[in-house]
Amino acid sequence: MVVAVSLWAFQRPSVLQSWALRPWALQRSGKYYTLLTSGLIHADWGHLAFNMLTLYFFGAALENYYELQLDSPGLYMALLFFSGIVVANLPSYIRQRNDPNYATLGASGGVEAVVFATILLNPMAEICLYFAICLPGVWVGIGYLAYSYFLGRQMQGNVNHEAHIAGALYGLLWQTVLTPSAWQALIDALL
Repeated sequence: MVVAVSLWAFQRPSVLQSWALRPWALQRSGKYYTLLTSGLIHADWGHLAFNMLTLYFFGAALENYYELQLDSPGLYMALLFFSGIVVANLPSYIRQRNDPNYATLGASGGVEAVVFATILLNPMAEICLYFAICLPGVWVGIGYLAYSYFLGRQMQGNVNHEAHIAGALYGLLWQTVLTPSAWQALIDALL
């Protein structure tokens, strides 16, 4: 769905403009739907491809786990992904609501929710960066959160690092609710 909507929006700049999350405008217009629609559109092909490839690989692993543990695994995946988009946008809304020039879009918050829910379930599974450097997921996750935190504080570039962090934390919370015992495996992996 995200790919189809993004491809459709690439051909319609007015959709990119009206569906992006603009906290200043949201505060004044009440267009709360942009908390979700901003995650259905992407800035360009590279942005879309990276998000969807990441979602594909981690989503497949998480869905395999859900198939063993839950009824309706696809429903749980969809709820995690789409609610992750909305939750990940909330810090941007709060922080940027007085900036009339700020806008954000992309599914990264929902993708990070899926990634970190997957890491919590299997913290020692290897994640390969650039198909060459493979490390346990828990260490990649910690490194990624630190990277996002420091770059987010610098407020440089066009990447919404606070959405990445919020999505990651939401994924951990989501999976904690579904599988409270998962934290023991994470703690064991860290020790």
